[in-house]
Amino acid sequence: MFSKHETTSSTLSPGEYVVTNEMQREKNIHALELLEGSFGSEDTLDHQFLDVGCGTGDFTRDCLLPRCPPCRRIVAADVSEDMVQYARDHYAHPKICYDVLDIASEDVSDFIERHGEFDRVYSFFCFHWMRNQEQVLKNVARLMKPGGGCLLFFNASSPTMRFRKIMTTMERWQKYREICASCLPPTVDLEDKESLIAYIKGLLMSAGLTPTTCEILRVERTYSSLEHLIRSQMALNRLTTIVTEEERPLLLRDVTEQAAKWWAEMEAGGSPLDGQAFLVHAFKPRS
Repeated sequence: MFSKHETTSSTLSPGEYVVTNEMQREKNIHALELLEGSFGSEDTLDHQFLDVGCGTGDFTRDCLLPRCPPCRRIVAADVSEDMVQYARDHYAHPKICYDVLDIASEDVSDFIERHGEFDRVYSFFCFHWMRNQEQVLKNVARLMKPGGGCLLFFNASSPTMRFRKIMTTMERWQKYREICASCLPPTVDLEDKESLIAYIKGLLMSAGLTPTTCEILRVERTYSSLEHLIRSQMALNRLTTIVTEEERPLLLRDVTEQAAKWWAEMEAGGSPLDGQAFLVHAFKPRS
């Protein structure tokens, strides 16, 4: 879910993430069901698929695999070694191979040497953690076979993203500023659909991918209580796993204050927790 340039020690906690990702899972299923048919109906029994940003592996095994056509295997990858090991330990399956991949790196040739190229690349709620999305999309294309397709679903903008940007300006978090800034994509402040569509189409063109679907979806987020919102925001905060014991109460306080503002606005009839996401299906030309 992250780039190794930001070190695996600063990624999310698998145990905390797996119990708070139910909303992402629901959105992923919706995106998958919208576009799974766009891949066509060719025989896929000897195909291998790639899931980039598999995290804890629960979505790959329990949601993606049952909704894919029969295939040779799914390689499920994440930059976090902790996430990959958690997936191997808790969500193993004979059709799934879990491995480490830094999708934002300058060279993915080692991964291709291990696994070969892929007929399909899937990625859900992953690419918004990366600043250099142009490199990410180029790597997606590099991992695909000519004629292969990809289904990509990731945030364009969200309140969580904007709070992360606020944290880069807060004095007490300056020593972690680069960690926060490193996972702010260029779209963090873009809201109009025309600009977002132009941005993602530009990335796809630069990567040599041809889009068949390129949409901006509104992502509605609901929480059962303020406590649920706070717990979710802490689980999704990059600093949660790296702050000192003395700093953790300060982080919880800042997250709680921001969550309380969102909650009050929501109770007043607003939609402060909603965001926008890219939904993309594209293919790599055969020549």
